[in-house]
Amino acid sequence: YFSEYLLLDYYTTDGLYKVHLSDSFSKKYCFTTNGVRVYHIDARTTTSLNPSDVFLYNNTSSAHKLISFVNMSATSLDNVDSIKNSNSKINNSMLLKTTTTFNWNLFSWYQASIPASSTVKSITIDEITSEYVIINIDL
Repeated sequence: YFSEYLLLDYYTTDGLYKVHLSDSFSKKYCFTTNGVRVYHIDARTTTSLNPSDVFLYNNTSSAHKLISFVNMSATSLDNVDSIKNSNSKINNSMLLKTTTTFNWNLFSWYQASIPASSTVKSITIDEITSEYVIINIDL
């Protein structure tokens, strides 16, 4: 049972996102380069049978989020989850790329039961092309 984990996805400026980049409003909310997005998921559940209350947290009314974007350019703990509202501007340095060095000491799991020995030491990009990315994760 994995209730808290990292989710990585490869973002490209092709397809749907290419259309968004042609819209000046959407440019504020879209990356303009390829890179890996890192999300911190806290999917702990409740005992509720109501489908809208299955998860302990959500991304609407709870201060603690079900899905948080991990800002790869953060330099302080306060900025690791920096995209918290619609007024935040996205910039390409928030993506994980071959040139990214992220200080994982800034990152923490929400659940105290996750041992320090199982935390991420590094995530590096060995190769990134327009079609694929090779990722190494050191635990």
